Amino acid sequence: PPQQGYGQPGYPPQQGYPPQQQGANVTVVHTQPQHQPQSGGTTVTVVHTGPVRATNLGKQWHHGNIILLQNLGSRKNLRINKQGYVDGLGGEGQWAQFMVERVGADRVKLRNMGHNNYLRVHNPHQIDHGPGGPHCEFYVVKQGHKTYSLESVAHPGCHVGIHDNGSAKQPGQTGTGKHAQFNVVVHRRA
Repeated sequence: PPQQGYGQPGYPPQQGYPPQQQGANVTVVHTQPQHQPQSGGTTVTVVHTGPVRATNLGKQWHHGNIILLQNLGSRKNLRINKQGYVDGLGGEGQWAQFMVERVGADRVKLRNMGHNNYLRVHNPHQIDHGPGGPHCEFYVVKQGHKTYSLESVAHPGCHVGIHDNGSAKQPGQTGTGKHAQFNVVVHRRA
């Protein structure tokens, strides 16, 4: 079964994100024959392997924490650089630090400490920074221990992603693979 506090793969239809778009893998662990003559069926235990939207965010995502997001592709931190461009070439300074602002059980806004603006998926082709509106909200998608992806609330299926060379990927062309995965490090607790 999935870890406690994490939702099942797939998103409710009212949010406009059908489950087949998420791409979660399903693995059949074992089957066990039923010994009930009337059913004649088989019990199947299903384990969901793959990303699931976090519904109970951990301590890393506590409101007010200052975090660093180390990308698994570039091996450096996500940042909004001095010129205002998003990339994955950050160190640990103010351009790579983000304050967590919780806006729901599974959603956050990330305010950059250098620019005092928010990380934003402006459209499926562009990631940048903005004043904190609906394009700055992200679903937190659990990938592994302290590893997460960020999916745009305004543009379902668009994720924050970084190429191996540190350049930003187009959100609409970014799935939930290593380029969209970030190890979360708490730089300063709230």
